[in-house]
Amino acid sequence: MDFEKLLKKEDVLVKIGERLGNARRRQHITQQTFAEKAGISVSYLSEIENGHKDPSTSVFYSICYENGISADELIYGPKKESSIMDIIREKSSSLTLNDVELLIEYFTGYKTIIEKSMQLEEQS
Repeated sequence: MDFEKLLKKEDVLVKIGERLGNARRRQHITQQTFAEKAGISVSYLSEIENGHKDPSTSVFYSICYENGISADELIYGPKKESSIMDIIREKSSSLTLNDVELLIEYFTGYKTIIEKSMQLEEQS
């Protein structure tokens, strides 16, 4: 286990609180409404969002479930979305010329199949 990467409990609470507040604001929900849905007080929610309180598992579950928030997002942060072009660049960097030729052949055939399928639909 890499202990240098472990955060102190206080740091974790601050990160979770920030993420919780951000998730609530993205939903355009007041602390009052958010807290009511989770069954907690506004002051308790505020303390959680500010990293001053460590909610119990059941409170954490209620906050997430009742407000449609992913527990993963609160704990680990939002998923990093990659664009399709980033993925293509990353995956294609190690392709050989033969691999590229095979891909071109595959997609050319795929395009032909789609075009013929569309022609058949138009004739129907």
